[in-house]
Amino acid sequence: MLKKRRVIIICSIASAVILTLAAAFFIVLSKAEPKLTLDCKQRQIEALSNYKKSDVKAEVTVLGMTFAIPTKTSGTVDTKKTGEYTLKHTAAFFGNSATVTQKVTVVDTTPPAINTEEENVTVDFISYPIDPDSVKIKFTATDAYDGDITAKVNKVIDKDKCYLSVIDTAGNETIKEINLVFDDGVRPTLTISGPTTIYIAAGGKYAEPGYSAKDNLDGDITNKVVVSGDVDFKKSGTYSILYQVTDNAGNTTKLTRKVVIYGSENANSYTDIKPNGKTVYLTFDDGPGAYTDTLLSHLKKYNVKATFFVTNQFPKYQNLIGKAHSEGHKIAVHTYSHQMYDKNDNIYGSLENFMKDFNKMQDVIEAQTGSTTNIMRFAGGTNNTISKSTCKGIMTELTKQMTAAGYFYFDWNVDSYDSRSYTNTQKVITETINQIKSKENAVVLMHDIHKKTVDAIPAIIEYCLNNGYTFRVLDENSPPVRYKPVN
Repeated sequence: MLKKRRVIIICSIASAVILTLAAAFFIVLSKAEPKLTLDCKQRQIEALSNYKKSDVKAEVTVLGMTFAIPTKTSGTVDTKKTGEYTLKHTAAFFGNSATVTQKVTVVDTTPPAINTEEENVTVDFISYPIDPDSVKIKFTATDAYDGDITAKVNKVIDKDKCYLSVIDTAGNETIKEINLVFDDGVRPTLTISGPTTIYIAAGGKYAEPGYSAKDNLDGDITNKVVVSGDVDFKKSGTYSILYQVTDNAGNTTKLTRKVVIYGSENANSYTDIKPNGKTVYLTFDDGPGAYTDTLLSHLKKYNVKATFFVTNQFPKYQNLIGKAHSEGHKIAVHTYSHQMYDKNDNIYGSLENFMKDFNKMQDVIEAQTGSTTNIMRFAGGTNNTISKSTCKGIMTELTKQMTAAGYFYFDWNVDSYDSRSYTNTQKVITETINQIKSKENAVVLMHDIHKKTVDAIPAIIEYCLNNGYTFRVLDENSPPVRYKPVN
């Protein structure tokens, strides 16, 4: 009995100890705090990528020993949709729990793709700027997130490049460069300065007036101009100088300038050039005007050709320049405005003023006859003194420059005095015939803007024809009747 009681007591004591230890262990467990370890609290992933959950570690330490415990995650991440997602990772142990929050951002940083069938495109070139729609390129544009975005492609042309660009909804941009190969069918523009025909007395020298060339693609290509052709300055004849330029596309432009060498082969100046026999050169200044048409009728009646140093003082008679030209008369430049007295607007006010006026008259002549002329007469004559008051030395300079440019200027050695107020038709006839008698080659100054002059023409022509004179027009081979500049 006693033995049995001892056993009971021992068991009771053991149970009490066990219960005490269990209670103590439970207390230890209930005080254990789970700890969560997350590889990153802020995470960014690419849209449409394979999402892999973050590495979350949960542990608890009891009586110096660390144990791994399971975790639970709430929230989802949709990689098909950009944006920010929140995930909560939780671990629990004997009533104690721990939670860590994680932000996951789904982004689209992948640029779209532009796909083309060619890297070089041939373009029919006309001129800049090039219309982008005229450049035909086959292309598509795709984006991993947006899909087909071909419609969003922008096309820009910059010289010999075409740039295709596209931006997706996330702002990612792709630019693709396409080389443009121009099918340039446009020939370069070639311009030669000065007259297209230059007249040089035998033994003289040729000075190239100049040239320039431009191309629609290559720009200024003057340095590519090739000049060829030989001129024998000691031998009379017509020679050709060829100007040729080729652009980078192989388009070629050619122009020809004629060089006429005239006179005896040993000639050193114009004075060696003289026509045979007695010659009269009827020249008419300052028109055409109200009486020019009548003058043309007189000349036609006698089959006489004259030289007209024309102006544009009376624009409504411009058409008579063309008529005179068509009837075989020589058209030459006198002046466009004949303005020599106004100090503010004077053709002799400067070289620039003179050339501006001169070229305007050439334009009128070309419009009426189809070509310009290389024959001219200075307003007031080469020895005029009017120019002194506006530009000292201009006549000396003009004679040099116009000669160098291939122009032939003429004065006169017979003055009909038809511009004097005291003369009438009979005096014009008398003065002109009396002076012609003493000349082998008579260059007669007359003005077709005066009725008295036109009325005198039949009598003058009949005298000359009856006395063995030949009528000619002035040209580059005519005797150089010129005055020496006094300014």
